[in-house]
Amino acid sequence: MKKIIKDITLCILAVALCFGSVACVFDDYPEYESGYFRYAVKTEKNGAKKAYIIGLTEIGLEQTALVYPEKLENIPVYGVGYKKPIIFGHVEIGNLESERLQKIYFPHMPKEETEGNMFFKNAYAVYWTPSEDYLYNRLTEMIYETSGRTIFGYNYVENDYQVKDYRSRLIGNVSYLYNYDGSPNEGYYWVDSYNESVITFIPPEPQRDGYKFDGWYKESECINEWDFTTDITGKEIVLKANKTYDTYEGIYLYAKWIEN
Repeated sequence: MKKIIKDITLCILAVALCFGSVACVFDDYPEYESGYFRYAVKTEKNGAKKAYIIGLTEIGLEQTALVYPEKLENIPVYGVGYKKPIIFGHVEIGNLESERLQKIYFPHMPKEETEGNMFFKNAYAVYWTPSEDYLYNRLTEMIYETSGRTIFGYNYVENDYQVKDYRSRLIGNVSYLYNYDGSPNEGYYWVDSYNESVITFIPPEPQRDGYKFDGWYKESECINEWDFTTDITGKEIVLKANKTYDTYEGIYLYAKWIEN
């Protein structure tokens, strides 16, 4: 009987030690701030670092539009939130919550979510409009939960506008073009959508080797500059399921370049 009690005690101690060691292994990643974002950093065994957005800074909470960053302090960003292993399964650390945020732009997709995600693979600039009182946690959940509601991508602009999905899709009606031969992404730099209003978010300036960006214009010859304080967009464009559209009534804005 004493031997049985001793064996049970040893087993309990072993389990406790095991649980304690696992808890030490699975600590949270160290956290930092940069600009609008709070982020955590994972360091791989080979020394490589990965950043995961876990929230917004005070100035980030004041923004109505944000751009998903490719890097934070020169560390590649791999998603929003991360999964922390625990004894049984995992817990999710980090989220994006904001009372002011209206749009999140994705000029590039998170590295861990790009492969196999054909819907986003060919879209250089897309954005998502948060729904009210929605807790946005893992980026995969953000994408799949809202993929049928409000997502914009340049690859819809020149398609035949036949949507086979049972949900309607709102596409970009403002397209920003690089405006030079051999430019990437079929010439598209950014897309957005407004419903007969001024454009309230001006995208980050595009880059071109040997040239300086000099504003957005209404024609490729860069004669009339778009006035972001007074010029009004057209109506938003909603593609209905199983309906074919003959024309695209969007606005094209062209980049002007000055050679260095």
